[in-house]
Amino acid sequence: MQQLPCRLSRALKLLLLHRPHEAPLRVVFIDEPFTQANGMRNANFKLLWTKVEETYTDEIKKAFAEPLTAEETHRLESGGH
Repeated sequence: MQQLPCRLSRALKLLLLHRPHEAPLRVVFIDEPFTQANGMRNANFKLLWTKVEETYTDEIKKAFAEPLTAEETHRLESGGH
């Protein structure tokens, strides 16, 4: 498993501690930034989720193609706790 950058790792740990029901089970890392130039953000710099989903559908599907691990299943069934 790939190591997360330290700041991201700390942020996820805080999220799990304070809002475990909001923590993602799996994450897809994209090398390209989401910008207005590539159509991923609007003029107000809000993320255009539909465009992201359309562009990265294959990557998202691959991330969830494997069955859930025992830890993921436990987190899902326990509401993230």
